[in-house]
Amino acid sequence: PLPLPQKLRRARGPLAARPIDGQTVWVALVGRPDATVQAALSVALPVVGGSAVLLGEGFDPVPWREASEGYARPFVAQASPESDDKASALVFDATGARAVDDLRALYSVGHACVRKLARCGRIVVLGRPAGAMEDSTAVAVQRALPGFAKALAKELGSKGITSNVLEVAAGAEDRLAGPLAFLLSDRSAFVTGQVLSLDGRTEGMASGWRARPLDGKCALVTGAARGIGKATAARLAEEGATVFVLDRPADAGALGEVARKVGGVAVAVDITDDDAASAILTAIGERGLDVVVHNAGVTRDKTLGRMDDARWDLVMDVNLRAILSLE
Repeated sequence: PLPLPQKLRRARGPLAARPIDGQTVWVALVGRPDATVQAALSVALPVVGGSAVLLGEGFDPVPWREASEGYARPFVAQASPESDDKASALVFDATGARAVDDLRALYSVGHACVRKLARCGRIVVLGRPAGAMEDSTAVAVQRALPGFAKALAKELGSKGITSNVLEVAAGAEDRLAGPLAFLLSDRSAFVTGQVLSLDGRTEGMASGWRARPLDGKCALVTGAARGIGKATAARLAEEGATVFVLDRPADAGALGEVARKVGGVAVAVDITDDDAASAILTAIGERGLDVVVHNAGVTRDKTLGRMDDARWDLVMDVNLRAILSLE
């Protein structure tokens, strides 16, 4: 018989206050420790519910002990996993990796751990933006991290295990809890082999993780009468946002039903109309928007050789010009 794929663990409904509550997270250093990152990581893991096990040497135990006591989460330090140990996640802190030899820890720790990760486990590699490195060797080392993560994603994907890189810019370390709450939880079941960036440009959750991070925020979702747009509107509402759902006047009935379900506001307007932007601003009023999801889009399944002018113009109007007009 053909082997069946691993059934993925998926989270549904509103976000949990501690999305990895009670789960063990292995943490390993790759390169020299960055005190700022370690201090932030020691808080971020217990904030989202994880229990940290520090593997290997080089850790300053003080911030980890303080965070463990403050959040009533156990904290353990050991050389390597025991024969019967299991963990739900493995976090490599490679933000201090600057030399090729530093990457040896990816092998030594990974070799000892990957077969012990639980099914549907998570691997996150923390790095720094390569453009911020001081020399070409450090640039190459940081750029090697995505390749490593993608290789693990391919190797372990059949077990439902995901592997991603989170590039942490200097000054954004205290915002680790939010991305880790997603990447280490069941919500990231379909996200793997990716490089995500974390910086301090946006108003974040520097104080920690919140189960409703969009409380008090306003969001606009286009193409929201059905499908992906409808689901996106529901997701944003569950996270606390007031959602303005937009679609064509012809879909006003379905759009109104979506608005009622998410407690939002229906905006029945064709985004290709010249006055679409002003109609949206009128509906939103003075509160402004914090989130815009450009979901509306069309395809016309014709080859380029057979496509007529009208079909090409429609695709450009909906998929590109409408987005630019709303910026």
